[in-house]
Amino acid sequence: NDEEMPPGRVAQFASVISSVKLRDPQAYFAVGQRVIEDPASFSTDDLIRIMASLGNVDYQFEELTRTIGRHLHPQVLELPHEQRVELAFAYGHIGIRHDTFFKTIVKDLLSAYDEYQKGVAIGAREEDLSALRERLYSVRSMALIVDAMITLKMYRERTAWWDKKADFLQLAAMIESQCDDDVVAKMDGRDLAAVAHCMHFSKRYDPGLVRRMVNRYKVLLDGSILDGEQEWLSKFFTHISLTGVRKRKQDLVLQPYAQWLCKNATALELSEVCNLLRRMADLGFDNHEFYKAFIPFFYDNMQELGMADVGCIVDSFNKVKLHNDVMGDRFFYKLGLHFQDQVVLKSGETSKKVQRIG
Repeated sequence: NDEEMPPGRVAQFASVISSVKLRDPQAYFAVGQRVIEDPASFSTDDLIRIMASLGNVDYQFEELTRTIGRHLHPQVLELPHEQRVELAFAYGHIGIRHDTFFKTIVKDLLSAYDEYQKGVAIGAREEDLSALRERLYSVRSMALIVDAMITLKMYRERTAWWDKKADFLQLAAMIESQCDDDVVAKMDGRDLAAVAHCMHFSKRYDPGLVRRMVNRYKVLLDGSILDGEQEWLSKFFTHISLTGVRKRKQDLVLQPYAQWLCKNATALELSEVCNLLRRMADLGFDNHEFYKAFIPFFYDNMQELGMADVGCIVDSFNKVKLHNDVMGDRFFYKLGLHFQDQVVLKSGETSKKVQRIG
């Protein structure tokens, strides 16, 4: 009974069901009602965990997010950096724009960086510099904040109240300049995807940084599937493939990813597998045997493919020049039939009104 659960257990319950991607409206409604009725009984940690849980499954509960926002926003600069970041990241995934909240943490971030740089420039005492360093945000924190800003389209507006574009570009430059080997080596999949997202939309391309990030993600995938690092792989490859100039990045070592994907395709959503094939083709990986190995997999899951999935499959096979003369006509023919069925379903028409000719 949720009414008998102490607040900490309610937050734990929300965290557990979101970790397995369970989007149960009744469960989240029960959690939300407890918070809405008595937000003061929940600790800051509990409220942050509940918001993070909503973000983890992209679940919108407007009254709950407003309640938590009213409770946390007045004290946002008193929160530890990690809690500010988790709240920002959750807003990004839920799709909630809180401009005042984002302006507050972004301006605090930039102010802390500027004050530290001034301290270094004037030769401040070490104890003073140490105090200034305490205010600095980590690279991963900056990347996750920027990731949320991009998702919420808060990166290109210029107003008298807040020049979002200028702050976004400054943050992007700071992130790129501070992503050295040691920093990248400590990043997880979510961090790497956020940095790639930032590089894509800021149009910044550092070949060395891209190589380090690609190599780092491969190390993460060498761990257990239960670690969940694969959750961010599709997003990471999407933005890496769109970063910088639109040309094949032949210097990236992608064979280990191909081997991993062949072994672990079932650990991903079907749409993620389709997207990954397309992005690997975009990045110049053209091993025909790799792409052909997925044909039986797509046959088995044909009815689950959406229109965008079919587009990704066709694009990837075309990019690596796997055409009918290599594979035969049947695979693309079946994809075409399924695509037409999806068009009919999406348009609301019945299949009886449309007949395939030829």
